[in-house]
Amino acid sequence: MNGDGKSPPSHVPVALPGRGRHGDVSETFQRRWRRQRNLGTGWLKKSIRQEKQKTLFLVFILIMTSHGASDNVDNASEEAPLWNYVTKLNKSGVKGGTWKFKCNICNEDRQGSYSKVRAHLLGIKNQGIVVCKKVTRSQKADMHKLEDEFEKKKSESGSRATPLPCENSETNPDSKKRKAAAIVRFFGVAARDQLDQEIARMFYSGGLPFNLARNPHYHRSYRFAAENKIDGYVPPGYNKLRTTLLQKERDNVERLLVPFKSTWKERWVTIVSDGWSDPTRKPLVNFIATSGSGPIFLKAVNCFGEVKDRFFISGLMKEVINEVGHQNIVQIITDNAANCKAAGRLLKVRFLIFIGHHVWFTPSILL
Repeated sequence: MNGDGKSPPSHVPVALPGRGRHGDVSETFQRRWRRQRNLGTGWLKKSIRQEKQKTLFLVFILIMTSHGASDNVDNASEEAPLWNYVTKLNKSGVKGGTWKFKCNICNEDRQGSYSKVRAHLLGIKNQGIVVCKKVTRSQKADMHKLEDEFEKKKSESGSRATPLPCENSETNPDSKKRKAAAIVRFFGVAARDQLDQEIARMFYSGGLPFNLARNPHYHRSYRFAAENKIDGYVPPGYNKLRTTLLQKERDNVERLLVPFKSTWKERWVTIVSDGWSDPTRKPLVNFIATSGSGPIFLKAVNCFGEVKDRFFISGLMKEVINEVGHQNIVQIITDNAANCKAAGRLLKVRFLIFIGHHVWFTPSILL
Protein backbone atom coordinates (compact mmCIF):
# COMPACT_ATOMS: atom_id res chain seq x y z
CA MET A 1 0.00 0.00 0.00
CA ASN A 2 1.07 3.58 -0.69
CA GLY A 3 1.18 6.37 1.89
CA ASP A 4 -2.43 7.37 1.12
CA GLY A 5 -3.67 3.87 1.93
CA LYS A 6 -4.46 2.94 -1.70
CA SER A 7 -2.90 0.02 -3.50
CA PRO A 8 -1.41 0.65 -6.95
CA PRO A 9 -2.98 -1.02 -10.00
CA SER A 10 -1.80 -4.56 -10.64
CA HIS A 11 -0.29 -3.68 -14.04
CA VAL A 12 1.92 -0.88 -12.61
CA PRO A 13 5.19 -2.08 -11.05
CA VAL A 14 5.63 -1.23 -7.39
CA ALA A 15 8.32 1.38 -6.74
CA LEU A 16 10.84 0.22 -4.20
CA PRO A 17 12.50 2.82 -1.95
CA GLY A 18 16.19 3.41 -1.84
CA ARG A 19 18.90 3.89 -4.43
CA GLY A 20 20.41 1.16 -6.49
CA ARG A 21 23.40 0.80 -8.76
CA HIS A 22 21.87 2.98 -11.47
CA GLY A 23 20.19 5.58 -9.25
CA ASP A 24 16.64 5.63 -7.93
CA VAL A 25 15.08 2.16 -8.04
CA SER A 26 11.60 3.63 -8.52
CA GLU A 27 12.79 5.43 -11.66
CA THR A 28 14.17 2.17 -12.99
CA PHE A 29 10.83 0.42 -12.50
CA GLN A 30 8.98 3.28 -14.16
CA ARG A 31 11.23 3.03 -17.19
CA ARG A 32 10.59 -0.70 -17.41
CA TRP A 33 6.86 -0.13 -17.18
CA ARG A 34 6.93 2.49 -19.94
CA ARG A 35 8.99 0.14 -22.09
CA GLN A 36 6.42 -2.63 -21.58
CA ARG A 37 3.63 -0.20 -22.37
CA ASN A 38 5.28 0.72 -25.67
CA LEU A 39 5.94 -2.90 -26.48
CA GLY A 40 2.78 -3.09 -28.59
CA THR A 41 3.91 -0.21 -30.84
CA GLY A 42 7.37 -1.70 -31.25
CA TRP A 43 5.92 -5.09 -32.08
CA LEU A 44 3.67 -3.49 -34.73
CA LYS A 45 6.62 -1.75 -36.42
CA LYS A 46 8.64 -4.94 -36.33
CA SER A 47 5.79 -6.93 -37.86
CA ILE A 48 5.47 -4.36 -40.69
CA ARG A 49 9.17 -4.69 -41.48
CA GLN A 50 8.88 -8.46 -41.47
CA GLU A 51 5.90 -8.31 -43.83
CA LYS A 52 7.90 -6.17 -46.27
CA GLN A 53 10.76 -8.64 -46.17
CA LYS A 54 8.36 -11.53 -46.69
CA THR A 55 6.82 -9.73 -49.68
CA LEU A 56 10.19 -9.19 -51.35
CA PHE A 57 11.18 -12.79 -50.64
CA LEU A 58 7.89 -14.05 -52.05
CA VAL A 59 8.33 -11.98 -55.21
CA PHE A 60 11.83 -13.38 -55.63
CA ILE A 61 10.62 -16.96 -55.21
CA LEU A 62 7.71 -16.48 -57.63
CA ILE A 63 10.00 -14.99 -60.25
CA MET A 64 12.72 -17.59 -59.95
CA THR A 65 10.22 -20.45 -59.89
CA SER A 66 8.29 -20.59 -63.16
CA HIS A 67 4.78 -21.99 -63.39
CA GLY A 68 4.81 -25.74 -63.44
CA ALA A 69 8.47 -25.89 -62.53
CA SER A 70 8.06 -28.99 -60.37
CA ASP A 71 6.25 -30.78 -63.18
CA ASN A 72 9.01 -29.78 -65.60
CA VAL A 73 11.68 -31.10 -63.24
CA ASP A 74 9.86 -34.42 -62.81
CA ASN A 75 9.34 -34.76 -66.56
CA ALA A 76 12.99 -33.93 -67.23
CA SER A 77 14.09 -36.57 -64.72
CA GLU A 78 11.80 -39.15 -66.33
CA GLU A 79 13.23 -38.36 -69.79
CA ALA A 80 16.87 -38.56 -68.64
CA PRO A 81 18.90 -40.92 -70.86
CA LEU A 82 20.42 -43.18 -68.20
CA TRP A 83 17.01 -44.59 -67.28
CA ASN A 84 17.45 -46.78 -70.36
CA TYR A 85 20.24 -48.68 -68.60
CA VAL A 86 17.98 -49.78 -65.71
CA THR A 87 14.59 -51.41 -65.34
CA LYS A 88 12.04 -49.61 -63.18
CA LEU A 89 10.31 -51.95 -60.75
CA ASN A 90 8.00 -49.75 -58.64
CA LYS A 91 7.79 -46.13 -57.62
CA SER A 92 8.17 -44.96 -54.03
CA GLY A 93 5.40 -42.48 -53.27
CA VAL A 94 2.98 -40.63 -55.51
CA LYS A 95 5.18 -37.57 -56.05
CA GLY A 96 8.91 -37.37 -56.63
CA GLY A 97 11.24 -39.42 -58.80
CA THR A 98 12.33 -42.15 -56.40
CA TRP A 99 12.14 -45.63 -57.92
CA LYS A 100 13.15 -49.15 -57.06
CA PHE A 101 15.11 -50.24 -60.11
CA LYS A 102 17.21 -53.10 -61.41
CA CYS A 103 20.51 -52.38 -63.15
CA ASN A 104 20.62 -53.96 -66.62
CA ILE A 105 24.40 -54.32 -66.41
CA CYS A 106 25.05 -55.81 -62.96
CA ASN A 107 21.48 -57.18 -62.43
CA GLU A 108 21.32 -55.81 -58.87
CA ASP A 109 18.29 -54.11 -57.30
CA ARG A 110 18.73 -50.57 -56.05
CA GLN A 111 16.51 -47.68 -54.98
CA GLY A 112 16.75 -43.94 -55.49
CA SER A 113 16.14 -41.03 -57.83
CA TYR A 114 17.85 -40.32 -61.12
CA SER A 115 20.87 -38.89 -59.32
CA LYS A 116 21.37 -42.29 -57.68
CA VAL A 117 21.05 -44.05 -61.04
CA ARG A 118 23.63 -41.68 -62.49
CA ALA A 119 26.03 -42.21 -59.59
CA HIS A 120 25.59 -45.99 -59.80
CA LEU A 121 26.29 -46.22 -63.52
CA LEU A 122 29.01 -43.56 -63.87
CA GLY A 123 30.90 -44.70 -60.76
CA ILE A 124 30.45 -41.50 -58.73
CA LYS A 125 31.42 -42.31 -55.17
CA ASN A 126 30.08 -40.93 -51.87
CA GLN A 127 26.55 -40.54 -53.24
CA GLY A 128 24.82 -43.05 -50.96
CA ILE A 129 24.73 -45.89 -53.48
CA VAL A 130 27.08 -48.67 -54.53
CA VAL A 131 28.71 -48.10 -57.91
CA CYS A 132 28.27 -50.61 -60.71
CA LYS A 133 31.49 -52.58 -61.17
CA LYS A 134 30.54 -54.17 -64.50
CA VAL A 135 30.28 -50.98 -66.54
CA THR A 136 32.99 -50.80 -69.20
CA ARG A 137 34.86 -47.67 -70.30
CA SER A 138 33.11 -47.56 -73.64
CA GLN A 139 29.73 -47.74 -71.94
CA LYS A 140 30.71 -44.90 -69.61
CA ALA A 141 31.83 -42.83 -72.59
CA ASP A 142 28.46 -43.41 -74.29
CA MET A 143 26.65 -42.46 -71.07
CA HIS A 144 28.62 -39.21 -70.75
CA LYS A 145 27.83 -38.36 -74.36
CA LEU A 146 24.11 -38.96 -73.83
CA GLU A 147 24.23 -36.87 -70.64
CA ASP A 148 25.90 -33.96 -72.45
CA GLU A 149 23.35 -34.03 -75.27
CA PHE A 150 20.48 -34.17 -72.79
CA GLU A 151 21.82 -31.21 -70.75
CA LYS A 152 22.35 -29.19 -73.93
CA LYS A 153 18.82 -29.89 -75.10
CA LYS A 154 17.40 -29.02 -71.68
CA SER A 155 19.30 -25.73 -71.51
CA GLU A 156 18.21 -24.72 -75.01
CA SER A 157 14.56 -25.46 -74.30
CA GLY A 158 14.67 -23.43 -71.06
CA SER A 159 11.89 -23.01 -68.53
CA ARG A 160 8.73 -21.03 -68.95
CA ALA A 161 9.21 -17.54 -67.55
CA THR A 162 6.84 -16.06 -65.01
CA PRO A 163 4.51 -13.62 -66.79
CA LEU A 164 4.73 -9.94 -66.00
CA PRO A 165 1.82 -8.12 -64.29
CA CYS A 166 0.95 -6.37 -67.55
CA GLU A 167 0.84 -9.71 -69.39
CA ASN A 168 -1.58 -11.12 -66.82
CA SER A 169 -3.84 -8.09 -67.09
CA GLU A 170 -4.02 -8.39 -70.88
CA THR A 171 -5.39 -11.94 -70.82
CA ASN A 172 -8.91 -10.80 -69.93
CA PRO A 173 -9.47 -7.39 -71.56
CA ASP A 174 -12.55 -5.44 -70.60
CA SER A 175 -14.79 -4.56 -73.56
CA LYS A 176 -15.50 -1.15 -72.08
CA LYS A 177 -11.84 -0.17 -72.26
CA ARG A 178 -11.21 -0.90 -75.95
CA LYS A 179 -11.28 2.77 -76.92
CA ALA A 180 -8.91 3.65 -74.09
CA ALA A 181 -6.64 0.78 -75.13
CA ALA A 182 -6.24 2.30 -78.58
CA ILE A 183 -5.12 5.61 -77.08
CA VAL A 184 -2.74 3.76 -74.78
CA ARG A 185 -1.16 1.93 -77.71
CA PHE A 186 -0.85 5.17 -79.67
CA PHE A 187 1.19 6.87 -76.95
CA GLY A 188 3.15 3.71 -76.11
CA VAL A 189 1.93 3.57 -72.53
CA ALA A 190 1.69 -0.22 -72.56
CA ALA A 191 5.21 -0.58 -73.93
CA ARG A 192 6.57 1.81 -71.32
CA ASP A 193 4.76 -0.09 -68.56
CA GLN A 194 6.15 -3.42 -69.79
CA LEU A 195 9.68 -2.01 -69.95
CA ASP A 196 9.35 -0.71 -66.38
CA GLN A 197 8.23 -4.14 -65.21
CA GLU A 198 11.08 -5.86 -67.06
CA ILE A 199 13.59 -3.56 -65.35
CA ALA A 200 11.95 -4.14 -61.97
CA ARG A 201 12.04 -7.89 -62.59
CA MET A 202 15.78 -7.62 -63.22
CA PHE A 203 16.24 -5.89 -59.84
CA TYR A 204 14.10 -8.41 -57.95
CA SER A 205 15.45 -11.60 -59.52
CA GLY A 206 19.09 -10.48 -59.41
CA GLY A 207 19.00 -9.18 -55.85
CA LEU A 208 20.22 -5.75 -57.01
CA PRO A 209 20.12 -2.90 -54.49
CA PHE A 210 17.49 -0.26 -55.18
CA ASN A 211 20.23 2.37 -54.86
CA LEU A 212 21.36 1.33 -58.34
CA ALA A 213 18.36 3.23 -59.74
CA ARG A 214 20.06 6.47 -58.59
CA ASN A 215 23.17 5.77 -60.65
CA PRO A 216 23.37 8.38 -63.46
CA HIS A 217 24.89 5.84 -65.86
CA TYR A 218 21.85 3.64 -65.31
CA HIS A 219 19.62 6.45 -66.62
CA ARG A 220 22.03 7.43 -69.40
CA SER A 221 22.17 3.89 -70.80
CA TYR A 222 18.39 3.61 -71.20
CA ARG A 223 18.09 7.16 -72.48
CA PHE A 224 20.72 6.44 -75.14
CA ALA A 225 18.93 3.25 -76.15
CA ALA A 226 15.64 5.15 -76.46
CA GLU A 227 17.11 7.97 -78.55
CA ASN A 228 19.08 5.72 -80.92
CA LYS A 229 17.40 2.96 -82.85
CA ILE A 230 19.88 0.06 -82.81
CA ASP A 231 18.39 -2.93 -84.60
CA GLY A 232 19.36 -6.32 -83.24
CA TYR A 233 21.26 -4.92 -80.26
CA VAL A 234 22.07 -7.44 -77.51
CA PRO A 235 23.30 -6.18 -74.10
CA PRO A 236 26.83 -7.25 -73.09
CA GLY A 237 27.02 -10.65 -71.49
CA TYR A 238 28.88 -12.04 -68.49
CA ASN A 239 32.27 -12.56 -70.16
CA LYS A 240 32.28 -9.30 -72.09
CA LEU A 241 31.53 -7.28 -68.96
CA ARG A 242 34.35 -8.86 -66.96
CA THR A 243 37.01 -8.89 -69.69
CA THR A 244 36.81 -6.64 -72.76
CA LEU A 245 34.69 -3.79 -71.42
CA LEU A 246 36.48 -3.76 -68.06
CA GLN A 247 39.88 -3.50 -69.74
CA LYS A 248 38.64 -0.68 -72.00
CA GLU A 249 37.36 1.23 -68.98
CA ARG A 250 40.68 0.83 -67.18
CA ASP A 251 42.65 1.98 -70.23
CA ASN A 252 40.38 5.01 -70.49
CA VAL A 253 40.98 5.93 -66.84
CA GLU A 254 44.73 5.54 -67.31
CA ARG A 255 44.62 7.94 -70.29
CA LEU A 256 42.68 10.48 -68.24
CA LEU A 257 45.31 10.34 -65.49
CA VAL A 258 48.28 11.01 -67.78
CA PRO A 259 48.01 14.84 -67.56
CA PHE A 260 47.99 14.65 -63.75
CA LYS A 261 50.98 12.32 -63.57
CA SER A 262 53.00 14.48 -65.95
CA THR A 263 53.09 17.28 -63.34
CA TRP A 264 54.59 15.12 -60.59
CA LYS A 265 58.18 16.01 -61.48
CA GLU A 266 57.48 19.72 -61.10
CA ARG A 267 55.07 19.76 -58.15
CA TRP A 268 56.29 16.69 -56.24
CA VAL A 269 54.09 14.00 -54.71
CA THR A 270 52.90 13.08 -51.23
CA ILE A 271 51.91 9.45 -50.64
CA VAL A 272 49.05 8.97 -48.14
CA SER A 273 48.36 5.51 -46.74
CA ASP A 274 45.73 4.23 -44.30
CA GLY A 275 44.05 0.98 -43.32
CA TRP A 276 40.30 0.31 -43.36
CA SER A 277 37.76 -2.50 -43.79
CA ASP A 278 35.36 -3.09 -46.67
CA PRO A 279 31.66 -4.05 -46.19
CA THR A 280 32.67 -7.73 -45.89
CA ARG A 281 35.14 -6.87 -43.08
CA LYS A 282 38.23 -7.59 -45.15
CA PRO A 283 41.29 -5.58 -43.98
CA LEU A 284 42.54 -3.26 -46.71
CA VAL A 285 45.42 -0.78 -46.99
CA ASN A 286 44.91 2.00 -49.52
CA PHE A 287 47.43 4.34 -51.13
CA ILE A 288 46.72 7.80 -52.56
CA ALA A 289 49.14 10.09 -54.39
CA THR A 290 48.42 13.78 -53.93
CA SER A 291 50.11 16.79 -55.47
CA GLY A 292 49.29 20.31 -56.60
CA SER A 293 47.24 18.88 -59.46
CA GLY A 294 44.98 16.90 -57.13
CA PRO A 295 44.76 13.49 -55.43
CA ILE A 296 44.87 10.19 -57.36
CA PHE A 297 43.85 6.83 -55.92
CA LEU A 298 46.63 4.34 -56.60
CA LYS A 299 45.48 1.00 -55.20
CA ALA A 300 43.99 -0.91 -52.25
CA VAL A 301 45.76 -4.06 -51.04
CA ASN A 302 43.81 -6.92 -49.46
CA CYS A 303 45.70 -7.87 -46.30
CA PHE A 304 43.53 -10.81 -45.28
CA GLY A 305 45.69 -13.49 -43.65
CA GLU A 306 48.77 -11.26 -43.53
CA VAL A 307 50.64 -10.06 -40.44
CA LYS A 308 50.76 -6.28 -40.77
CA ASP A 309 54.16 -5.78 -39.17
CA ARG A 310 56.82 -3.22 -40.19
CA PHE A 311 58.30 -5.46 -42.89
CA PHE A 312 54.96 -6.07 -44.57
CA ILE A 313 53.99 -2.38 -44.46
CA SER A 314 57.39 -1.26 -45.73
CA GLY A 315 57.14 -3.80 -48.58
CA LEU A 316 53.83 -2.32 -49.69
CA MET A 317 55.28 1.19 -49.52
CA LYS A 318 58.28 0.15 -51.62
CA GLU A 319 55.96 -1.08 -54.37
CA VAL A 320 54.08 2.24 -54.37
CA ILE A 321 57.33 4.23 -54.36
CA ASN A 322 58.60 2.29 -57.37
CA GLU A 323 55.28 2.84 -59.16
CA VAL A 324 55.22 6.59 -58.58
CA GLY A 325 58.96 7.11 -58.89
CA HIS A 326 61.20 7.81 -55.90
CA GLN A 327 62.51 10.98 -57.53
CA ASN A 328 58.98 12.47 -57.46
CA ILE A 329 58.18 11.77 -53.78
CA VAL A 330 58.77 14.36 -51.08
CA GLN A 331 56.63 13.04 -48.22
CA ILE A 332 54.86 9.88 -47.03
CA ILE A 333 51.96 10.19 -44.57
CA THR A 334 50.90 7.05 -42.72
CA ASP A 335 48.86 5.99 -39.73
CA ASN A 336 50.14 6.77 -36.24
CA ALA A 337 50.41 3.05 -35.33
CA ALA A 338 53.70 1.59 -34.13
CA ASN A 339 54.12 -0.72 -37.14
CA CYS A 340 53.72 2.22 -39.54
CA LYS A 341 56.31 4.26 -37.64
CA ALA A 342 58.74 1.33 -37.73
CA ALA A 343 58.13 0.85 -41.47
CA GLY A 344 58.83 4.57 -41.98
CA ARG A 345 62.16 4.26 -40.19
CA LEU A 346 63.17 1.35 -42.44
CA LEU A 347 62.28 3.28 -45.57
CA LYS A 348 64.08 6.39 -44.29
CA VAL A 349 67.36 4.52 -44.17
CA ARG A 350 66.74 3.12 -47.65
CA PHE A 351 66.03 6.57 -49.08
CA LEU A 352 69.10 8.20 -47.55
CA ILE A 353 71.47 5.42 -48.66
CA PHE A 354 70.18 4.43 -52.12
CA ILE A 355 68.29 7.54 -53.32
CA GLY A 356 70.35 10.37 -51.95
CA HIS A 357 67.62 12.85 -50.93
CA HIS A 358 65.57 13.23 -47.81
CA VAL A 359 61.92 12.16 -47.67
CA TRP A 360 59.65 13.23 -44.84
CA PHE A 361 57.71 10.49 -43.05
CA THR A 362 54.73 11.86 -41.13
CA PRO A 363 52.69 9.56 -38.86
CA SER A 364 49.31 11.26 -38.52
CA ILE A 365 46.76 10.74 -35.74
CA LEU A 366 44.00 12.01 -38.06
CA LEU A 367 44.14 8.93 -40.31
